[in-house]
Formats: sequence, structure tokens, C-alpha cells
Amino acid sequence: MRSLVLLFWRLAIFRSGPSEVPVATSLLPVMCAVFLVVNVVVRMALSDYNAAAALGSSVLILLVWGVAVFWLLSFKGVKERFLQCFVALLGIDVVITLLNFGPGILGMLAGGASASPLVDLMRLSIFVLFLWDMLAKGAVYREAMNISPLQANLLAMCFAFLFSWVEFAAFAPAPVPLPQ
Repeated sequence: MRSLVLLFWRLAIFRSGPSEVPVATSLLPVMCAVFLVVNVVVRMALSDYNAAAALGSSVLILLVWGVAVFWLLSFKGVKERFLQCFVALLGIDVVITLLNFGPGILGMLAGGASASPLVDLMRLSIFVLFLWDMLAKGAVYREAMNISPLQANLLAMCFAFLFSWVEFAAFAPAPVPLPQ
């Protein structure tokens, strides 16, 4: 287990590629479960999600992401790389999500919407972690799909925006009518 955590850390800091992820079919369901648990806990702690909405949005994102990555790898003619690629992506996401948890909690404890320097620092660190996440996932897409770094990073950003849109479309609160 320690070597797997170290591998995902090395993937997140660009020291390894998805080709170094072990080809073990039993690893995919384990990583899916870890992804779901980490995302549900972080979503419930940092937002107004209840457990059902947090689990539902995490499962929906996992399914959309898995299908999209498999389809893109199939389109590129390298679908045999799906297992390593998707496990690497899940591992990177878990690492970055756990790193985001600290600044998110500190920002909430410091006052949330207030304009204190600590909140600004937490927002900046979350933004830097978002960019790091895009670059790390872009490195995986680049190696797995044999595309340029620019294309891979744009793909990572498109996925991030797609997930935000899917989550908002599926789990947004009902609009409040304006008073007449």
C-alpha cells in the first residue's frame, strides 16, 4: 500500500507516468472506491452537500470521466492503456483532493467570505492546486494518448469544466423566485 501511495505522489509531482502504474484489474475498483470515499468526505466537509448528493455527484463524475477517457483512448487506438491511465488519474485526483482539504478547512475557519489575508491565501493555494491538478492530469493524458502537452492540458481543463457543468446541472438547488 505504501508503494502505491508513493506512486500516486510521484505521478502528481511529474516524476512518474501512467505506464508505471501496475496493470492489475483489481486495482481499478479499489481506486474507484477510494476516489468515492475521499470525494464524499471532502464534499460534505467543505460544502452544503448531504451524503446522498455528495455520493451521487461523485458517482456521476466517476462514470462520465471513465466513459470519456475510455472513448478517447479507443478513438486514438490505444484503449489497452485505459486501466493504467484511469488508475493514474484517480490516484492524482485523490492526492490533490486531500491536499485541497487543508486550505479549504482553514478558509472556512477563517471566515469563509470575509476579506482577510488568510482567506485570500487559502483561495490562492486552492487555485494553485487546481492548476497543479490540471497539469498532472495533462501529463497522464499526454503519455496515454500520445498528444501534445497543450492538447493534454486543454483536455484536462475541458474535463474539469465538464464535471462542474454536470454536477451543477444534476445537483444545483432549485432557483428561488424573485419577489414581484
